Amino acid sequence: MSAGRSGARVILCDEDFLSGGRLNADAREVDGDGGAVWAQRTQAELASLPQVRLMMRTTVFGAYDGNTYAALERVSDHVHIPAPHQPRQRFWKIVAKRTVLASGAIERPLVFGGNDRPGVMMAGAVRTYLHRFSVTPGRRVAILTSCDDGWTTGAALARAQVDVAAIIDARGDVRPDLLAEAKRTHTPVMLGAQVLHTRGARAVSALAVRDARGRKLQIAADALAMSGGWNPNTALSTHLGGRPRWSEAISAFVPGEFCRLP
Repeated sequence: MSAGRSGARVILCDEDFLSGGRLNADAREVDGDGGAVWAQRTQAELASLPQVRLMMRTTVFGAYDGNTYAALERVSDHVHIPAPHQPRQRFWKIVAKRTVLASGAIERPLVFGGNDRPGVMMAGAVRTYLHRFSVTPGRRVAILTSCDDGWTTGAALARAQVDVAAIIDARGDVRPDLLAEAKRTHTPVMLGAQVLHTRGARAVSALAVRDARGRKLQIAADALAMSGGWNPNTALSTHLGGRPRWSEAISAFVPGEFCRLP
């Protein structure tokens, strides 16, 4: 935004058709407005700037010597019958003097028996369904997590009046405010527990859980949201020799300080 306002030539590539990233999927506020509202207002301002080019549905997939980038624009993949002579996709070669990489993060899954059963979803995806599309993935949803972000999904479901079967956290200790919020919404909490496997013929119907005492329990649920934390998407930052470094704070690799990406 600052570069565009200054009159610099700017190309903004976004793989989505709607700008804002997780602002469209989470209940956050920016400058007093909902995150999605702020993102759309910002996009409108960028579109009005003469030197700014917005390229939606465009994925930058390669970084090469000479400040060169490869991008794929999905021109009409979303259209059943494209206009005459309109391509489905378009390849772009972009040469930029300066680059800002804001590629987001990928949520880590958790491993247990039947974790690919229909109804098992990433916790972030559940919030996307809830906030962006106003759809709940189930009537009774359980949360399996090893990080604070899973609790955010549980709170979001509770606010939407969805029955949260339980928040199952592999950690033995969590922040007091998370416990207080779960207590306020009457959400059962299991600390130091794990999901052994899911049950159900064509979709999730129940979970087999081992609690902190080693007891095996069964919890009825028709959906399971899981989160093992988030990994920053470092792919482009490594294309020109940038070496990721380990961050103990988030238990993930992050772009290195001496990344050669221009």
